[in-house]
Amino acid sequence: MRQWVLSFPFPLRFLFARQPKIMGRVLGIVHRVIATHLVKKAGYTHHTARTGGVILIQRFGSALNLNIHQLNDRQARMVSRVFAEGRKGFEGGITTKKYAAITKCPNRTASRDLSDLVAKGIIIPLPGKGRTTRYELIAVEPAGPQII
Repeated sequence: MRQWVLSFPFPLRFLFARQPKIMGRVLGIVHRVIATHLVKKAGYTHHTARTGGVILIQRFGSALNLNIHQLNDRQARMVSRVFAEGRKGFEGGITTKKYAAITKCPNRTASRDLSDLVAKGIIIPLPGKGRTTRYELIAVEPAGPQII
């Protein structure tokens, strides 16, 4: 019996919490990679070996774990929209003005919300300062399967 622990970056945790089907697909891939590794390590093939697994998802504990309530409704709506439209839908980045228009809030509130999203590691500021500051979601590049 083996125990494997997987930890995902915050932006992926948010995505998984908002769209559980994606998390299911990722966990399916992880299970297949681990099962294939164990079968090969044991000297068997998929036709002669039987593997199984139990997956537990921890959604509590340290402050680094995802708590969807850490985002206010405006922030959750905006991040969901950026995920839905993709990078091309927000070419040039997210601005305070765009954020305020989409979430229907005052510019000062939009600015505070965007600063909070930066502090939480969900978005990063693009080059530029002041009113011209633009933001984008942190890109999480797949590293490929890594068996430890």
